[in-house]
Amino acid sequence: MNRRRPDQGFSLLELIVWMVVVSLAAAGLIPLFGQVFSSLHWATEGMQGHWLAQAVVEQMNAQDAELGGFEQIRAGECLKPDGLTPWAGDLPLTCQITLRGAEPRWAANIMECTPHAYADGDYKCVTVTLRQRLSGEPVAQVTALFARSASH
Repeated sequence: MNRRRPDQGFSLLELIVWMVVVSLAAAGLIPLFGQVFSSLHWATEGMQGHWLAQAVVEQMNAQDAELGGFEQIRAGECLKPDGLTPWAGDLPLTCQITLRGAEPRWAANIMECTPHAYADGDYKCVTVTLRQRLSGEPVAQVTALFARSASH
């Protein structure tokens, strides 16, 4: 007669204990995976925000100063060249333009923006800020200096 030794294979009790331990471990990993997958969009959102802010600054830079383009740069929501469509309309981002005064021409660093409100002059300091729509947290910010062209 061929008898089985006790050290061969698994007993039913060992199998049940193993299954409980594995299920508890898997149940503990599920929230971790959920958290990782939910935060994957942050990096791409920041990159999208940066390129969008840069595109808004380039659009403002392309305006013809001779034809009054300098005055067309206004504070408020970032709008496409048609003046109606928001730049971040279908993205989970909001885009705001802030205008400030700029240092005078003779300053050591003309990119240094002063905190006072903009008054008509030679320079406009423009800050384009992208924020997360739900939380309001800033995602990207680009600051640019615009100069009025000299009259001929």
